[in-house]
Amino acid sequence: MPLSRSQQTGMDPDALFEICEASPRGVLIASADGHIVHINKRMAEALKININLEINKPLQNSRIFGDRRRHKLMKLANDGKAFEFTNTLKRGGEECQWKFTGHEFPGGFIIEGEDVTKELVNSEMAKLLEEKYGPQIRIAQDLQRDLFPTSFQKKRIDVHTYLKAADDLAGDFFSITELSPNAIGVVIGDVVDKGIPASLMAILIHTFFMQEAKLMRPPSELLALINSMLHSRFKSDFWYATAFYARILVTHLTVTYSRAGHELPLVYRAEKGEMETLKGEGLPLGMFANSFYQTQQIQLKDDDHLFLYTDGLTDTVNPDGERYGHERLIAFLKSNGKKPGGDILDALIRDIENFSAGAKCADDIAIAIFSVVPNMWTTWEIPPRGFDEMIDSIIIELGETNLDEDTIFDIRLAVDECVINAQKHGNKRKASEPVHVSYLIDSKQCIFKIRDMGEGFEYENLPDPTLENNVLNQYGRGVYITREVMDEVSFNETGNEITIVRNFK
Repeated sequence: MPLSRSQQTGMDPDALFEICEASPRGVLIASADGHIVHINKRMAEALKININLEINKPLQNSRIFGDRRRHKLMKLANDGKAFEFTNTLKRGGEECQWKFTGHEFPGGFIIEGEDVTKELVNSEMAKLLEEKYGPQIRIAQDLQRDLFPTSFQKKRIDVHTYLKAADDLAGDFFSITELSPNAIGVVIGDVVDKGIPASLMAILIHTFFMQEAKLMRPPSELLALINSMLHSRFKSDFWYATAFYARILVTHLTVTYSRAGHELPLVYRAEKGEMETLKGEGLPLGMFANSFYQTQQIQLKDDDHLFLYTDGLTDTVNPDGERYGHERLIAFLKSNGKKPGGDILDALIRDIENFSAGAKCADDIAIAIFSVVPNMWTTWEIPPRGFDEMIDSIIIELGETNLDEDTIFDIRLAVDECVINAQKHGNKRKASEPVHVSYLIDSKQCIFKIRDMGEGFEYENLPDPTLENNVLNQYGRGVYITREVMDEVSFNETGNEITIVRNFK
């Protein structure tokens, strides 16, 4: 192989040859005065050129890229101007796309080429898939978020959650359903695999749980029933899911639960500042026809936290391949256990992100933190929770105070008007913007706080709808009706939260 001018590159001829031939790309080297000193076999085969005819030829006179690209070689040799372009080449009777780049290096010039056909095809395919399926996937993502409430409070249990999908859609699932005024049903689970198939399976399992949980079955019987339902519907051995289901009494703080092969939940015991791992055995759902599950029970106390999570959390790896692991998680939760649940979750997410240092998420991550709080408020987020579901829950609680039907009707009417106003005027009917409803009901009164995501309004300058010139003006009617049926109505300074109170006589 001629290398007569290689000394002008400042490199040893043998070293230059070895480096060029070892490269997975096509390589052409030119000396400082612009003469070609080496072309490796990959470049020669791609361009179908005779190496011996090109060696020692000035770049300015080379037609290796044809006349149309010749000016790029001239500008590189004369002015040192780098270039990049893609050419269509024929190899084995098929067309392929090669990307070529040229630039200076100490002692000369280098031109590299590589086959980018696969990358271009994948990129084009990704564009086509985005155009065809992108909108549907985003709708599915919104649906999945709606089924995964980010925060919730029912009396003394305050809940904060987090979901991160490894793919477009997650195979992890989590849901809360109200079983009674003083009890909630909670499920967290992980379908094998990830992506769209796993997400469809997750939604199905989620639906099974929410339908059957309302019948107040013991947790072990509920898991056994859903296991049987899944096993009878899916014949493939590939599909199964781990799950943890619990019925939580939100005033007595009793947690009755059953586990189906899921990650063992953790409890932070505030009194001693220690971590506790819950017990319980059971195989994943759908794996065998007649699986047996155990029912266990624990008692939460003031300031305790119950942690539910999927294995994507502990399986998170850093760039060195080290797992986040259970020991690190337990140590983190123990050192942060005195914080409120929402703050613990935020800190945990940051810790996971810092640990992974940008490494790709290999599996879905779902986290739910249940914290015992001193107040008895209940909070709803609409969506994901439905307005009718919330109203039904409120009416049941009001019924326990022995209120008459007229008073219950007035309260429902006021809440209805406030939520509609928040959705219509505050959130501008944006489906993605939630309305937050918090309420406290005791023997003396009920208090509701309804907050939207808007910028507020001038609530002090509302028109009086009873005046003749305002008869056709619909603005202000909801607030007027609310003031008529409730004892106290007030707004926060911004005007995006209304507080309404009805005293019981």
